[in-house]
Amino acid sequence: MAQWRQWSWGLATVLFLLSAHEGTEASDPNGATETLTYYVHCTDEVAIVAGPGKGTRDMSALAFGSTLIFDNDVTVGPERDSFLVGRREGVAFMDNFAGTNFYLLFTVIFEHHEKYQGTLQVQGTEIGHGDREISVIGGTGDFRGARGYSTFHLYTDKPYPIIEQNFVIYKDSFNYKPDPRKTPFQCSYVAYPVAQKIVTSLELEVQVRWLRLDPYEGWKPSSSRLDLPTFLCGLIGSLEA
Repeated sequence: MAQWRQWSWGLATVLFLLSAHEGTEASDPNGATETLTYYVHCTDEVAIVAGPGKGTRDMSALAFGSTLIFDNDVTVGPERDSFLVGRREGVAFMDNFAGTNFYLLFTVIFEHHEKYQGTLQVQGTEIGHGDREISVIGGTGDFRGARGYSTFHLYTDKPYPIIEQNFVIYKDSFNYKPDPRKTPFQCSYVAYPVAQKIVTSLELEVQVRWLRLDPYEGWKPSSSRLDLPTFLCGLIGSLEA
């Protein structure tokens, strides 16, 4: 009984630290899709043609033919210290005389994704204001042969532009993988049937936050995800040992 109380206390502590995160599956007349939603932090654009140079946010200074090269962090949430999934690297060309549209060509590099490794290639002209839509034309790794589209809009412009971007990919066009949190989980250490049921039914993750020492910028906040069932399995196993 004392051991069960220890386990219950540990579970309560973990649940207090939880942050929910779930993928989205959508329906489409052209087939089943999976939607990946991330936030792009636009902090490293460099104007190289007819532009004001690095560090400025005066987009009105750009004109027809202006070219931007960008290398942006892609994170799970809009916060600067949110979990880093990868990077968005590419170019943008102002392709109309009115100075309102950009032709985008970029690659999203998934370096730390929980399910997928590889890249997505996105290309097209962003038109209008508000939600924009351009094509996903391919990819590498798990996304080899991927097809779909990407929608995006400005999430905030303070303290710098942050873009909320969705990637809607047709499941039959790439190496689709079911959500691992929805796969039955077997924990050999769990001796109590009730505890086994609790562990296998959970579909949440722990987001652990800490400070890391950057050799150039000092202490910086960081975070990572922890699969809850796996964590609880190890916790219970240590209590039973």
